[in-house]
Amino acid sequence: MSKDFRISGAISLYPARRLMVEDMLKKLDIGDRKFTIQVDTNLEGVWANAQKAWRSYDPDATHHLVMEDDLLLPRDLMAGIEEGLKYVPEGMVMSLFQMGGMIWTAGELGSSWAVSTGCSAQGLVVPVDIIEDWIEWSLRNCKEHVIGADWRLAMYASFHGIKFWHTCPTLVEHLGARETMVQKRDRSGYGSSTQLSSRFLGEEKSALHDMDYSKMAEKPPRWSSYGKSSFLKDMSKTKSSTKDAELQLQKIQIKDLKEYANNPRVNQPAVDSLKKSIKSYGYQQPIVVTTDNTILAGHTRLRALKELVAEGHTEYEEVDVIIAGHLNTDEANQFRIVDNKTGEIATWNSTLLASEIEQLKNVKDTYFSESELKDLAEKAKKDMKAELSREEIDNLQKRMSVYHDQLATKGYSYVVKNKRHKCKSCGGELKLGER
Repeated sequence: MSKDFRISGAISLYPARRLMVEDMLKKLDIGDRKFTIQVDTNLEGVWANAQKAWRSYDPDATHHLVMEDDLLLPRDLMAGIEEGLKYVPEGMVMSLFQMGGMIWTAGELGSSWAVSTGCSAQGLVVPVDIIEDWIEWSLRNCKEHVIGADWRLAMYASFHGIKFWHTCPTLVEHLGARETMVQKRDRSGYGSSTQLSSRFLGEEKSALHDMDYSKMAEKPPRWSSYGKSSFLKDMSKTKSSTKDAELQLQKIQIKDLKEYANNPRVNQPAVDSLKKSIKSYGYQQPIVVTTDNTILAGHTRLRALKELVAEGHTEYEEVDVIIAGHLNTDEANQFRIVDNKTGEIATWNSTLLASEIEQLKNVKDTYFSESELKDLAEKAKKDMKAELSREEIDNLQKRMSVYHDQLATKGYSYVVKNKRHKCKSCGGELKLGER
């Protein structure tokens, strides 16, 4: 958090709201920062003017702020943003405004931030180094009727793993697109056509001195919102009502995940092996949960993660989790059983498995015991008694020296039918079935 940030800024101005912008400029602490008033003089439209406002960034700045033209502002806004950016992860977007229960709930939890996958255009602070990329991406991928820069940015963000960090309280308040005075604020803000924040810092407050950006900055509350795939050219046939569209990937604290009380699977014997796997290869398979964070698939993973955290691996305190919000209770209960049972139905192709294992440097890390490896070699030997093509025989013959070298110390080996092979390790010639 020691990095220094410097922002440039712009207001996208519809000519009829010039007086509102004059009031905004009186409050802004622009100083020597580059700041542009992008006027839609020729009435080209919201998105055309927004592009110009975003592209007016200072190349020497780290971030660029674009605001709408009908906002109430606190004091020291620019300096406050630069202070707040110290708590926003690299590459993420800082949002100065958001409606609805998200901000209210975050405030009740005592957090300075609420993190989500969606945004509102009233005030956004974007890293300068992604601005050109997201504009060009949206021009290629978003349909022309999508005029909102916020929706275009949200689509880009969803495809690039970018989240929106909303300040709580919000640093700007929306006057309303057709209003000249603030309307009565509804506490929840849900479905509000007036687009008002449920918590605003206040015009007399300072965004620098009256905001503590550190509160819960390391573990802020998070929300997921559905993107509108119909906005995208290459996903125009995707419907948000499909079950696949209702899956959400979200980071969740493992302490907030709940094991299913009636889970019939005995997982504990596999925990140590899974811990070793996670330490070696990382957390590669997200846990699947219901909307109340009860596990559908991943009880063993959760136990392994908890033990790793207890051993000091704090990087696993928060992990990616898939939320299967489309399943009802009966479907969820059935999925738990089916998910485990289908894993038992699958079997090994012993010849291919033996071929894969022979190429590994550390056979022990596969969690096959010595007796299992020996049984595997015996079964593979029997399976290869079936007629093979000349190409298959030649390919297997080439691999045999490596395989025999690895298994000779275990007291067993095999060679391809009707072929003699000289082992690199012992120098002896072997035929199929010889030990």
